[in-house]
Amino acid sequence: MAATMGFVHNGTKNPWATSTSPTATQSVSPPTAYPSDARGFLNSSARCDGSQTAVVLARTQNSLVAMCADQHGHYVYRGVRLSDGAVLDASAAATGGRQFVARSDGVTYSLSAQQLLVTAGGDVIRREPVIEYREP
Repeated sequence: MAATMGFVHNGTKNPWATSTSPTATQSVSPPTAYPSDARGFLNSSARCDGSQTAVVLARTQNSLVAMCADQHGHYVYRGVRLSDGAVLDASAAATGGRQFVARSDGVTYSLSAQQLLVTAGGDVIRREPVIEYREP
């Protein structure tokens, strides 16, 4: 049996938003895990080079990110967009409190344990909640 409901946002009900409730025969599975090791996600470009180590591995619904550090303390953001496999390798910096920021071609990628925020200028391009955050 499917239930349809509208979602309320800021006191306004959205009648077009729907949700389907699982029945007794359906199951809700957790997101699929992506295997990783000390250098990043296996079989992925979200992985550190041989001289680097991963300081953070993060996964959102749409992205995999490995924050890599070399022996001099320099950081590199290695991200992969899951929808098309697009890769971003960019210099990054730790901004404190388990947060990092990388910039490439006028776009800023801010990673925390809570979200991956992609901005250009003052505009938010994407805000992706982090569903897995590890410090190997």
